[in-house]
Amino acid sequence: MSTLVAKLDNKLTLTPNIGFLVYPNPANNFVNVLINDYAFTELYNICGKKILLTHENLIYLNNFSQGIYILKIYDNKGQISIQKIIHI
Repeated sequence: MSTLVAKLDNKLTLTPNIGFLVYPNPANNFVNVLINDYAFTELYNICGKKILLTHENLIYLNNFSQGIYILKIYDNKGQISIQKIIHI
């Protein structure tokens, strides 16, 4: 019998609130992401598929169907915050 020991050094911090604001929510055409030390945002559909990666603070929703989406907001320190948005 052999033993395998693995050590993972990837340090990614999931922080419930890193001091951000997403508005308006619910949204028609776009949402604004306000955060200090902003890096980028990923937008996921309700099935978990990544549909957008942007470094912009203004996210246009015109090309997406109405529904519920998940924003993953990253700052330059590697912290992540998650926000549900509703596109109406």
